[in-house]
Amino acid sequence: MKKVLKIIGLVLAVPYIFMVVVLTIFLLNFNEHRVTELSGRSLIIVRDNELDGFKKGDLVVVPEAENKDINAGDNIFFYEVYGQEITIRLAEVESKQDDDQQMTTFRMPGEYDLLSSNVIGLESDADTYGGVGSVLDFLQSRWGFLFVVILPVLVAFIWGVYAFVKEIKVDVKAEKSKA
Repeated sequence: MKKVLKIIGLVLAVPYIFMVVVLTIFLLNFNEHRVTELSGRSLIIVRDNELDGFKKGDLVVVPEAENKDINAGDNIFFYEVYGQEITIRLAEVESKQDDDQQMTTFRMPGEYDLLSSNVIGLESDADTYGGVGSVLDFLQSRWGFLFVVILPVLVAFIWGVYAFVKEIKVDVKAEKSKA
């Protein structure tokens, strides 16, 4: 019976530890806009219905696009910055102007000029995973991280200390009975 419990514990512990490591990597790779960037890909969590064609709770993985790959008529994801408020938007590029080799300005609908530093990537290159964004959003939240990572690790630590103290007491009693 103890062997079966150890196997069940191992089967549960390995995926949990993997999930905790992946979640921690995601959190450590936040950019200045609180979006995870890994290997040239941005993980966009759709939190509302403002991105046309995407549902609340979707996870959209957008590869980084170079300025030369973006042309008028392309739909792009970009950061819209107003003071401290940052919103992820999706819109069609009306025109493109290369100021020099490193800076490009894109004209967006409504006479809005967008610097290339705020471009995330092309919609056509993006992959969408329905519902996964809601799960990732919860896990990356303060409460999600607390309940899914911190508290279970704390409980395991306390249980480990308890088992260690219990083992020491058993050893002390065994030594006293020998003497």
